[in-house]
Amino acid sequence: MVLQRNKPIRLHGTVQGELGNNTVRLEALLVSGSRQYKSATTVHEGSKFTIVIKKVPAQLKAYTLKFRIADRTVATIRNVYVGDVFIMGGQSNMELNQHDYYGTIDSFNANVQGLFNATNLPTPVNDRYIRFIKLAHSTAGNELPLSTINGQTWVSATTANSQYLGYLPQLFAKQLRSHSPKVPIGIIQTAWGGTDIARHLKGGDIYANHIAPLAGYAVAGILWYQGENDAAEEAPALQYETNFATLINQYRETFDDADLPFLYVQLARYPGYAYTPLVRQAQANILFSKAVDTTKNLSMTISLDTDKGTAKVIHPLGKDILASRMADQWYALSAGKTVATGPQAKSATPVETDNSTVIIDFHAHTAEGLQALRPNYTLSATSANLLSTAMVPLQGFEVAGIDGVFHSATAVIQGEKVIVHSDNVKTITQVRYLWSGYPTGESLLYNANNLPASPFLLAVKGTSILFR
Repeated sequence: MVLQRNKPIRLHGTVQGELGNNTVRLEALLVSGSRQYKSATTVHEGSKFTIVIKKVPAQLKAYTLKFRIADRTVATIRNVYVGDVFIMGGQSNMELNQHDYYGTIDSFNANVQGLFNATNLPTPVNDRYIRFIKLAHSTAGNELPLSTINGQTWVSATTANSQYLGYLPQLFAKQLRSHSPKVPIGIIQTAWGGTDIARHLKGGDIYANHIAPLAGYAVAGILWYQGENDAAEEAPALQYETNFATLINQYRETFDDADLPFLYVQLARYPGYAYTPLVRQAQANILFSKAVDTTKNLSMTISLDTDKGTAKVIHPLGKDILASRMADQWYALSAGKTVATGPQAKSATPVETDNSTVIIDFHAHTAEGLQALRPNYTLSATSANLLSTAMVPLQGFEVAGIDGVFHSATAVIQGEKVIVHSDNVKTITQVRYLWSGYPTGESLLYNANNLPASPFLLAVKGTSILFR
């Protein structure tokens, strides 16, 4: 078990025994050597209880949790660690692991499709101070359905066990352990492949027994990677922004933390779903959405350049690069610093003397040091060699006039703005960037943090538009 450091620890349970109608004092003690943290409440036979232990610091040495009545120990839980606990939710790109997705010849071939081989997969983590619970694909009952690998307990991320844990969760945990080696990491993986966001909301079956039973459990944050299923059809794609804002609010309420850090991945490149651009736009909008109770501690990781050239499969490589970016964002969040993100387009304004040219402005702190870089779409890509100087002008920009027909456009960086122009459109009413499920390019827009710009579609100020 892993409990969250530096937050009140809530312990819930039911008293079973021969207390009759007697009311007694139930004490909980968290003990490790000379360190002892305790709290108590009064209970009687059959009563449910909640005991809150004050904030406990992280340490590598395990605690023992004891429950005592009248100086008699009635229950003991050993190997209790205190560190940082994360919920890992979403669908298959969060769940993606060695055993379930590559463990048989058929599953391996289906997920690889000849684009890479087993040597390109991440090496399983081997760290006993990373411990995890993986929830099963079951919605029976109202208690957490633990996977076979867990049995009835948390397990450590040994090489053998890690093959059942998602690549992104374990690689993220590995990054954090490298950064803070004295802090154990706990992972509760609720992700379920092939699911739409509605099932993860209140009223959905996954929420009912994967999230609701965890109510009040203190965690450090939530990581989320989902949306592929919602990108398959127009209606759920158009509804995604509303649903995602609702999910963030609900999860923060469930875990009793109004500004709980919530880190999520914008959908990767993939040619298979027609409405991926709409979901990406929704995900970007959430960072500034008034529908989210507070946008504090929200962070989006853009993934368009991370797939190592394997984007034609729905489960691309590059989880190591994503984990590194998300870890950097987590460090900033936990330190109360501004979270680095890629350029986020805010508005498009026509040049007064030339309606075939527009100026793209970006949200504050996202467009410092704009530059054109070339992504490394090869199997050898890592965080260290992912980017190089672009040798051609910026690509991926398109504009349309009142007829709604898009044409390629030139784009030039000017300070913290981008100037977009097309000789083919007399009056630009719309401008978009990388507006495709599977965008390509050898010169993409980045900022000084070497983070890519989010795809976008903007209506130009003061014009009549026809979106297509």
